[in-house]
Amino acid sequence: MNLFGTFNYGRLIKTFLPGLILFVALCLYMDIILKYSISNYRFLSYVQNNPVLFSVILIPFSIILGIFSNTFFFTFATHYLINKHHISNNNGFYDFKSKHIDRISRSIGSKIGLKDDMLEEFISNIDVSAFLLNKTDVSKIAHIKDSYWYYLEFHLNILFAIDFIVPALMILWLKWCVAISLNTATLIGTLVLYGLFIVLLNILFIVSARKNYFIYKKKRLSLLIGAHYYYKS
Repeated sequence: MNLFGTFNYGRLIKTFLPGLILFVALCLYMDIILKYSISNYRFLSYVQNNPVLFSVILIPFSIILGIFSNTFFFTFATHYLINKHHISNNNGFYDFKSKHIDRISRSIGSKIGLKDDMLEEFISNIDVSAFLLNKTDVSKIAHIKDSYWYYLEFHLNILFAIDFIVPALMILWLKWCVAISLNTATLIGTLVLYGLFIVLLNILFIVSARKNYFIYKKKRLSLLIGAHYYYKS
């Protein structure tokens, strides 16, 4: 995750939209707490009375929350939801990758005159993909990231934001149902359908993110192998 990389509107939207949902969710949770503590929706009333000021606050806070969401997923969730699952379900791909990385590392190490222990240390400690950057078109790497990795991050961030706001919406909806005296059968049926929709949405987004990750990994490996075998001097 590079927070200070090249700016484009796609990356801004990827950060802003999840952050916006998270910001709205925090506002709703704050109002729910205030409602049960002082019996008044003070925050929503403040928003209604000060829409311009709220809009000014909303944009930077949404971006900040989006960055926190990105950081959380990059540090924790991506490893357990995506990477760990990918490794355990694609042993053949990782065997193929390790063999070719080892072969490329040995080829590069031999070219620069390393032997025996020095060669083994080179293989253990050098990142081959970084070593071959001088033979790789950086725009191709950026294209692969823009096409797959950033889309994967967007899926996970927006899913986290949706899951975070769902309980607040459920609490407000249940209070509305009680206020209008909705019958129990309709209430339970709606809750079941709502729950199924959220579960299916989670499955859809996670499956899509895992598919993007697999394609991203294959394309990065293909680019690395191509840089070594077809563009070596």
